[in-house]
Amino acid sequence: MKTSSVTILTFLGITAIYFDTECLSINTMLKQTKEKFASLFGSNTKTEIIQKEIPRTTQKTLVIENNQGAIKIKTDWNQNLISLTATKKASSDHLAKIVINIDTSNADVIKLKTVFQDDTVKGSVDYTLMVPKQMAIHLKTGKGTIKVKRFDGQVWANTDNGTIEIAHVTNKVIATVTETGSITIEQSNGTIQAATNDGDIVINDAKQSVVATTAHGDITLQVSHVPATSAIRLDAAGALQVYLPQETNAHLKAYAHNGKVFSDHYITLASQTTKLNSQAWNQLQKNIEGTIGTGEAEISLSSSGGSIKILDYALA
Repeated sequence: MKTSSVTILTFLGITAIYFDTECLSINTMLKQTKEKFASLFGSNTKTEIIQKEIPRTTQKTLVIENNQGAIKIKTDWNQNLISLTATKKASSDHLAKIVINIDTSNADVIKLKTVFQDDTVKGSVDYTLMVPKQMAIHLKTGKGTIKVKRFDGQVWANTDNGTIEIAHVTNKVIATVTETGSITIEQSNGTIQAATNDGDIVINDAKQSVVATTAHGDITLQVSHVPATSAIRLDAAGALQVYLPQETNAHLKAYAHNGKVFSDHYITLASQTTKLNSQAWNQLQKNIEGTIGTGEAEISLSSSGGSIKILDYALA
């Protein structure tokens, strides 16, 4: 009768248990475990760091197109050039096939592009750049986070999968996640457009028009000032929370398809003729049109799966 053996190996907190009817050798088990670790963690991964200073003459816009990896923009310097640190990560045989093209031939645009030299290449590039803060930036990555802080130029940020974090921007912001990821925008003085397919959107201390939409998530918006010519349009699958200052003057439409509308602000409801039955009361709690203050700005709120709360900004 053959005797079964049980061998337990523990590597880095992972326990591998091997059962064999003919007692596997220690070398065989070690080889199998090593191969498992390589498949999980990419033990052959190599890193290459590229650092360059890119001269800037008349160019007013920076464009970055990345296949996979993070993009981080810093502005805390006073040079009229761009400082680039790019960290390439891939297996040793793929690393040389990841190339960063730098194009400064256009008088208006500086363009950085990650190029995988063939379809078999797997890897990523993380960009960190010091940029003159008055430039406009267009940032695109297939998979990775995008972070921008303290910037005076216009910001376009797009990732397929990853988070977008933008703070202290004095100009227009457009942030888009085409698949999965959240968006956070803090203290932007310009107009804001934010959209994600699957994730939450948080916008704090907005001062101009805001358009935000998420197909699967919640939206939280804090508005410190609502100009008379501005518009706020929010559309979420989940809950909506909007914090408005007491001095808000806006025409309001709010519709919570599967929830209710709550407001800490006084709303002068639009006149309507209706029966006072249960259906009418139910509709009144989820579909509101009226005026806050004198009604100059436009606010439109829609939720398909949650409630809408209109709250006092002073309590945020």
